[in-house]
Amino acid sequence: MKNRSSLLLVTLLLGSFTVGCNNDESASITEIRSQSTELATSLIRDFGASLEFVASMQSVEGLTRGSDTVTNMQNRISPPPAPPAPWPGVSQSAQTSPDAGGPGATADEAAEEVRRVLEEYVFADANVEETGSDWALFRIKASTVCPKLRDEATQACTEISWGCDAYGTPSPDCLEGETQDRLDCMTRSETDFNDCMAKLDAMEIRVKVTVLDGDHNLDLELMVGPARANPIDFHLRTNSIAFDVDLAASKEALNHLASVLGEDAPGLPAAFAGVLRFSLTKNGEQDLSAAVSILQDLNIGGEYTDEVYVPCDIDPDGNEICPPPTVVTHHLDVKSAAADPLLSLRVQALEQKLTVAVDVNRTQITVPFAEVFDFGDRSGDFIVDLAGLNFQAVLQEGVEGLLLSGVGFGDSQSSVRHGSVVIAALDLNAGLGRMLDQTTTIVDGWPTFSFDPGVALDVYLNLGYLDQFNDPAGEPAPSFARDQTYSIDLTPGAAGVAQLTPFAAPTPESLNGDGIKVVAGALSAGTSADPAATVTVGEGLCLFGREALAPGAHEILGHFYAAACE
Repeated sequence: MKNRSSLLLVTLLLGSFTVGCNNDESASITEIRSQSTELATSLIRDFGASLEFVASMQSVEGLTRGSDTVTNMQNRISPPPAPPAPWPGVSQSAQTSPDAGGPGATADEAAEEVRRVLEEYVFADANVEETGSDWALFRIKASTVCPKLRDEATQACTEISWGCDAYGTPSPDCLEGETQDRLDCMTRSETDFNDCMAKLDAMEIRVKVTVLDGDHNLDLELMVGPARANPIDFHLRTNSIAFDVDLAASKEALNHLASVLGEDAPGLPAAFAGVLRFSLTKNGEQDLSAAVSILQDLNIGGEYTDEVYVPCDIDPDGNEICPPPTVVTHHLDVKSAAADPLLSLRVQALEQKLTVAVDVNRTQITVPFAEVFDFGDRSGDFIVDLAGLNFQAVLQEGVEGLLLSGVGFGDSQSSVRHGSVVIAALDLNAGLGRMLDQTTTIVDGWPTFSFDPGVALDVYLNLGYLDQFNDPAGEPAPSFARDQTYSIDLTPGAAGVAQLTPFAAPTPESLNGDGIKVVAGALSAGTSADPAATVTVGEGLCLFGREALAPGAHEILGHFYAAACE
């Protein structure tokens, strides 16, 4: 049914969750259809039920209490701008209130929709193309799909309403417009149906189902085109659903679909490789995990040429002399090493517990320098090199606080570069195993942040290097961001732990106001450019902020000072 209906079908196929079948000697079409849909819909319902409690969790409330204190200290340094004026004719409350739209589909509704699509569009008897002792091949046929899509579209057309009778007797113009809209909708529906019948078979969309050893275990392969490109594999087990996306095969499949639809190829980059996995696992009653993984290194990008111009000069006679452009080759790519899982979320509804884990391995983003800056010799590449990002966060209802473990930025320095020139760099706990654990607990209604084995954070800034590529009429990089390394060190106290907590002034007349108290250990912040600017906060003291700078004080560190918590 025109391009959008055919693509709708493809989307339904790629996004459908399908599971199950007994390990009989022959692949039973009836069992594939009934058992797979049963398990798929059951998992969807369980996942929806497990997520319901997340929206109502109260554990996070205590974690945000300290934010007001930190914000107040920041405002002493740089007062916030005034809020924008309301839009003309709209009240402030209307602008800030959430959308009051109707509720979305429930888990039960989504499960039933998946069931219907699988039974009517995928596993229909008319779609069976081949069978074997432990497998069956289904081809999605126009004669099976297109009439159903037309019937659904036609029904939707009859439900078009302008609400002509909402305010009494409907006007003839309103009724005529409503009728015409329905007729136009019917015409589009018929056109789309003819397009679907003409093109869906040429797409050659197949699903091969293989029965594995064990009850309710299936593998499914989505195939597209005469070459049977295999962009997606589904791994279907009694308690889990996973699908793998092969980017190289997806590119081949999308190019074929575009040619059938009479559209331009999607223009994917020359390098389009890697395998991603998306999975949903039922660990137990109302205990589910969702994960995203990179199974094979991700490599997306390529090269292209461009003309780079430099500013024109003026000769003594006032004539403009413009050098010819230079043709350069640019690299634009994203690379990320395999990580299984890359991101995971576990929801334990009965325990009211939420666990999030991130494990990003080395990731490098390369873009043409000329795409970022406008002046000077912009040849070469702008490279963001992230050595990694790792942590696990646990939040549980009834347990005030948050546990972060294994926090790190990979096993080496992360940086932003222009070619080999480092513009900015970050190191976390380089001499402490490059990781830390952080626990947030609530004490007397306020969060206390504990760090083990401490924090040693180094941030290098070399933004002055970019001045040559910025608009000469603009502002140069500030002095505090020119070729210097900032170090923040939080060392443990006698008990082997370092602790911080927000400090709220007990009265408006307090000398120092809001700050951050060092409960255990010592905190220091310094810069390689000015060792005398180092701020050190001993155990029991507080770090405060001030707006005014003393003469000769460092532009950043000069705003902070240590004092007794009053």
